[in-house]
Amino acid sequence: MEVAAVRLLRGSALLRRNFPTCLPAWKSPPGALRASHSEALLSPAGSGLPGAPLQTLSDEELMIQSAVKKFAREQVAPLVSTMDENAKMEKSVIQGLFQQGFMAVDVDAKYGGTGASFFSLVLVVEELAKVDASVALICDIQNTVVNGLVRKHGTEEQKAAYLSQLATAKVGSFCLSEAGAGSDSFALKTRAEKKGGHYVLNGSKMWISSAREAELFLVMANADPGAGYRGITCFVVDRDTEGFHVGKAENKLGIRASSTCPLTLEDVKVPEANVLGQVGHGYKYAIGSLNEGRIGIAAQMLGLAQGCFDYTVPYIKERMQFGKRLFDFQGLQHQVAQVATQLEAARLLTYNAARLVEAGKPFIKEAAMAKYYASEVAGLTTSRCIDWMGGVGYTRNCPVEKYFRDAKIGKAAPVGSPCCRRHGCTGHSGGVRACAGGCLSSGCASHLFPQELGLQVLLKTSNCLSKCLGRPSSKTTAHTVLSWPVLSGSERRPVTRRLGSRSRAGHTPRSQVGSWVGAHMGDN
Repeated sequence: MEVAAVRLLRGSALLRRNFPTCLPAWKSPPGALRASHSEALLSPAGSGLPGAPLQTLSDEELMIQSAVKKFAREQVAPLVSTMDENAKMEKSVIQGLFQQGFMAVDVDAKYGGTGASFFSLVLVVEELAKVDASVALICDIQNTVVNGLVRKHGTEEQKAAYLSQLATAKVGSFCLSEAGAGSDSFALKTRAEKKGGHYVLNGSKMWISSAREAELFLVMANADPGAGYRGITCFVVDRDTEGFHVGKAENKLGIRASSTCPLTLEDVKVPEANVLGQVGHGYKYAIGSLNEGRIGIAAQMLGLAQGCFDYTVPYIKERMQFGKRLFDFQGLQHQVAQVATQLEAARLLTYNAARLVEAGKPFIKEAAMAKYYASEVAGLTTSRCIDWMGGVGYTRNCPVEKYFRDAKIGKAAPVGSPCCRRHGCTGHSGGVRACAGGCLSSGCASHLFPQELGLQVLLKTSNCLSKCLGRPSSKTTAHTVLSWPVLSGSERRPVTRRLGSRSRAGHTPRSQVGSWVGAHMGDN
C-alpha cells in the first residue's frame, strides 16, 4: 500500500501537467494523456522507478509537435535557401510564427499566448531547427528570454502591456552583451541615470540577436555604477524611442537569417514605469534567463543535428560505390551508429533539463550539460554528414553545408562551451569550480551554487573572489584559495589552504593546482 501511494503521489505531483491553449486546432482536455501513458506513469519500469520515459509526450505536446512540423515543412522550408543567401528573415515566416502561437508558447492565454508548457517550447524549437536554425533562434529568444523575463518579473500592468504584444505581433530582443562585456557580461558600461520620473540611458550594445526585427528591447544598464554588478537594471525600451539606434546587421558565417546587430543609446529617456522588476536586480534576471536559454540552444542544436542526419542517411542508403551502397560498408555503419547514439544522448539531456524546469526543480547543471553536449554533437554530426556525402555535401546546393555553418554558433552563444563545461562540473559533489574574472556573467555566481558542493577552486585575485562572495575589494592580492569538505564520520568540516607560489598575472601554476587536486582526490 505504501509503495502504491508513493507511486500515485509522485505521478500526480510531478508528471501530470495542464496545457491550456488559445489555438482551437490544438485543444484537448487539460492534462490529457494517452491511456498507455497514464499507465506508464504509475507502473514500474525496468528499474522499478515510477514515471514515464522522457520522450513520452502528452496529447497536447504531440499536437504541438505535429503543428510545428507542418508549419516548418510548408512555410519555412521553401524559403530557407533564399533567407540564407539574403541574410534576412522573411516577414511571412515571422507572421506565421505569431499566427501559430509559436512566439508565446508558455505565455498564459489571457495575454494571447498558447498557455502550454516549457517542454512544449523545447519541442517547438527542436522541430523548427530541423528545417532552419535561424527561425528556431528567433523563436527561442522570444520565448525563453524576452517573454520569460516579462512574465516572471513584470508587474501586472507591464504584463498586460507587453506580453500581449510579444505574444501576437512584436518581436522582442534581449540586450546584454557589449564590446567589452561578452562572456563577462556584467562588466557592461551602459549607464542609466535617474532624472525625476525617468532614467536616461547612454552606452552601446553588441551581438544583439533579433535586433533588426525587434520592436521591444530589454536593455540591461547600470543604474548604480558604485554598486558594481548589483546596480544592473533591466529597462523596457521601444524601438522608436529617441536616441535609440539599431546598427547594421553582422555578416555572419551561419544562422544568417537571424539578425545580429549593434545598438547605440544616446540620452535615451525611459519612464520609471519601464523598469522591469526591481532596480539593481538585473544581474539576477539575466542569470536566470540565460540558464533557461541554454536549454533552448540545446534544443536548437539538437534539432539542427537531427535534421542534417535525417537528410544525409537516405543519401548514403542510395549512393552506389564499388557495386554496393555506401551504407553497406561496415566502417560507415559504425560512424552512423555513433552519431545516432550521440543524438539520442543529447536529446535525453535536453528533455531532462526541460522536464526539471517544468517540475520546478534545480536545473542549472543539467541545462549547462545539455547545451554543451548538444552543441558538440551538432558540430560532429554536421561534419560527419559532409564527409559521408563527399563532394555533394560540400556544395551550396546541398543543405548539409548550411547545417554545418549554423552549428558553429552553438559553442559560442549565449554562453561559450567552456563556461557550460564549468557549470556541468560545479553541479556535482566533488566537482571543481573555477572563477576566472568573468564568472558572474556566465551564471557562475556563488549564490547559485551551494558552498558544500565539494572542491571549490577560486583562481586569480582577491578582487575576483570578492565579486563571487558579494563583498567589495580594496586591494588585489595574487593568491589561490582551495576549500573542500573533509569528511570525518558524520561531520563535514570546511578546510582552506593557500598555495604560495604564483606565476604571471597572479595565477597559481596549473601544475601546482593539478598536483594538489590529484593528491587529495585520488581516492575518490
